Amino acid sequence: MPFSSRNTRSSGTASAHKLIVGVDFGTTYSGVSYVTTNKTARDVVVIMNWPGPARPWATSPKTPSRIAYADENTEVNSNMVGFQVTAKMKSYTWFKLRLDRGATTVYDDPGLHLSEGEGVMKLPPMKNATQVCGEYLKELYDFTMALLDQRSDADVLRITPIEFWFTVPAIWSDAAKASTKRAAEFAGFGSRTGDQINFISEPEAAAIATLNSVTYGGSEMQISPGDGVLICDCGGGTVDITTYLVRAIQPLDFEELLIGEGGKCGSTYIDRLFLQWVTATFGAAFTSLPFEKRGPGSQFMNQFENHKRDFGLQHNSTAPFEVELVLEGVTSPHYNAEEGKIKFTSADLERWFRPVVQKILALLQEQMNQVQMQSGRSINKILLVGGFGDSRYLLESVRRWSRAHGGARVISPDDAQAAIVKGAAMRGLSGNTIKSRRCRRNYGFQLDLPYNASLDDPRHKYDNKFNGKPYSRGTMVWQIKRGQKIDENTFLCQTVRKPWYKHETRVFKLPFYSCNGDNPPRREEHPRVQKIGEVVVDLTHANLNKFKSRWKFREDHRIFNLEYELQIMLGQREGVLEVRAKNGNEMFGKAYIEYETE
Repeated sequence: MPFSSRNTRSSGTASAHKLIVGVDFGTTYSGVSYVTTNKTARDVVVIMNWPGPARPWATSPKTPSRIAYADENTEVNSNMVGFQVTAKMKSYTWFKLRLDRGATTVYDDPGLHLSEGEGVMKLPPMKNATQVCGEYLKELYDFTMALLDQRSDADVLRITPIEFWFTVPAIWSDAAKASTKRAAEFAGFGSRTGDQINFISEPEAAAIATLNSVTYGGSEMQISPGDGVLICDCGGGTVDITTYLVRAIQPLDFEELLIGEGGKCGSTYIDRLFLQWVTATFGAAFTSLPFEKRGPGSQFMNQFENHKRDFGLQHNSTAPFEVELVLEGVTSPHYNAEEGKIKFTSADLERWFRPVVQKILALLQEQMNQVQMQSGRSINKILLVGGFGDSRYLLESVRRWSRAHGGARVISPDDAQAAIVKGAAMRGLSGNTIKSRRCRRNYGFQLDLPYNASLDDPRHKYDNKFNGKPYSRGTMVWQIKRGQKIDENTFLCQTVRKPWYKHETRVFKLPFYSCNGDNPPRREEHPRVQKIGEVVVDLTHANLNKFKSRWKFREDHRIFNLEYELQIMLGQREGVLEVRAKNGNEMFGKAYIEYETE
């Protein structure tokens, strides 16, 4: 699709011509889409021609989230990613999940931590997860830019600003989003003058793509204003469930009804249970094999992946499934030594599917319950999207469950695997079609407040240096509540007063916290309170004449009361928290968040 230089309206914010690029960076697979602002949603192009000898099909909407380093593989002279990584290479995969290891839910795969083996959720020496993600994304960026250059006039591309829209799990923590942005910036995204990096949650991107599809005509799925639509985004590493109220179709207008649910219980859960079974069945005959023969990307695991995709389509449940693998000295009813094939039954495969499907059904049930309790509305459409959302077995399982729990229509739309990456580009193309979201957690600060004898522990009491009054140290002040409606203009605001002497630093750090509970506690020590990081405000170059001060004769010092308003923007299109400090109507100083390290 060639690019033109003609001006048109973009994203509802400016009239400059732009290129919109969606990036779905997944746990197991990643994809990229693009469209120019003089096109429509149906013109979004998904990259299908990912390079590499390991590609099992002629075209694919996604490439594996896998990287092999040149300094660990003598047969290559540069880093290899995706389908370029062959089974013989030492490689790394599932590294995205390391960005958010601190956040857990009751719906997580309970054995996920056991997946840390050779190359799986493991990192190279002296590298952290952000670096590895950045090095993988760099290869993705370079390939995407080379392809865009090939499909267009290079001179036009050079001066065309690009909006990148990255998708992230809705359950992702703020620190994980910030780490994802750092990785993207390291990779080169947003590095050209005029380019921008923005974030959108995976369920929201899926909603934009699938709900937009009804306006194309001929869709089997009819959505009407007033419908409650549940998006169940089932990926390799995570499952996100979010419910929206459709307000209008043309143009598309919807809002998030309530806080979504989610967990780290994607289709990799099935892989882990399968590998557990193979290890228990064949022991050292399997585990002693080189990793290239049994790990991700191997012919063995690729064949199992094909059986996963097809499971639920076959009607002959007695026919065994087979994957090729040569095992020495094995005598077992599960192994055909003559043909070198491991055999398992439909019942075996169902046993490995069942735990993850049960967790998904539990997530659906909890969301249904909450919709009824909080809004009194009903859900009449359930859309399964994401790579695992294409599973016939999952679709039929959810349909059986739905018939017993209200009868919502359950659909796996066309291109379920590509829905998220297409929706990311559509978001940049059409502007903000979602009017409001629900805040997923409480946000607040740990502040020193006037002492309250009925609420505060005397151990935290001290006298304020500026006014001499009693204060309590380290009280939690929750400014935004979980479940509260937020949009792109929502921010939390906190007035900060800091007694300051001239010999002290003017760089202040204020701890910033979140809590997932409905009734957040008053003290930071509570186990439900998580420290996001510290808000740093640098007033080194601020004009001190704007602050109140008084002379302390006993100490022969002037003491200032540095009072300012701290604002943290929650719903920005960039998708990460933005901080600013204000004195009256004036923005001053530098303000940013130092997140807790990995």
